[in-house]
Amino acid sequence: LGLDAGTIRHALGIAASHAGGLKSNFGTMTKPLHAGRAASHGLFSARLASRGFTANEDVLEVPQGTAAVMMPGFVAGHAQPHPDGYYAVQRTLFKYHAACYMIHSTIDAIGEQREKHGFSLDDLKAMTLYVEAGHFKVCNIPNPDSGLGIKFSIRHCAAMAMDGVDTAALDTYSAENALNPRYAEGRDKVAVEALEGIDRWASKVKIELLDGRVLECEHDVSKPATDLDAQWQRLCAKFNSLVVPVIGAERAKTIVDQIATLEQRENISELMNAAR
Repeated sequence: LGLDAGTIRHALGIAASHAGGLKSNFGTMTKPLHAGRAASHGLFSARLASRGFTANEDVLEVPQGTAAVMMPGFVAGHAQPHPDGYYAVQRTLFKYHAACYMIHSTIDAIGEQREKHGFSLDDLKAMTLYVEAGHFKVCNIPNPDSGLGIKFSIRHCAAMAMDGVDTAALDTYSAENALNPRYAEGRDKVAVEALEGIDRWASKVKIELLDGRVLECEHDVSKPATDLDAQWQRLCAKFNSLVVPVIGAERAKTIVDQIATLEQRENISELMNAAR
């Protein structure tokens, strides 16, 4: 193709993730490509099968199959109901922010304190985030230089949360915000420390303000919501942040209204027309 050396390096990085999603690609365009290609390969496989293409029908559990190769120590068994008697769908978790899910507890903890105490980034003296050690390998890019890098920079996201930025909006994760001196200065005031025994998704936050106040809080996004009305409002807010710029407020409202009353609908034609 006549590619230069730098472009070839990118091509190799993309190809490496085609063989299996790699965390080393987090913070680049190839991270969301993982999910896109998984969906694409699934559809491609179904279309091949529908035209008579064959494969090992027991590929998941046979020797040298998926489980044996990719999950050492896997033991096959029958699916069992959960002893607590709940449906898995009742434990579904949602992403309210367009950043790495491991950052969500930090964003929510800061947001709750900001709403309660009315501070902004200008009031910050120092902040310490206490998180599970895995954060350092996934979402601790120290100095992001792109919008995609922000998504995996817990310190940068903490600075934006202090500023009340809409972390659900895609436009928030821009090169302009990554290089904004205000947020660079803010993230330099944030320290991240590993805390033994804390849940993988949880965060404890200590905020020191210039007026002498010290605020401490924690949040854990691994716990399913119990207030379903509040959950619905948060989902609608993220939906509107993403969708209104694309199809407009009227069509977005139609989709929300259709979904809210889906069980009473005889068909989904109006929903699909609005989403098209």
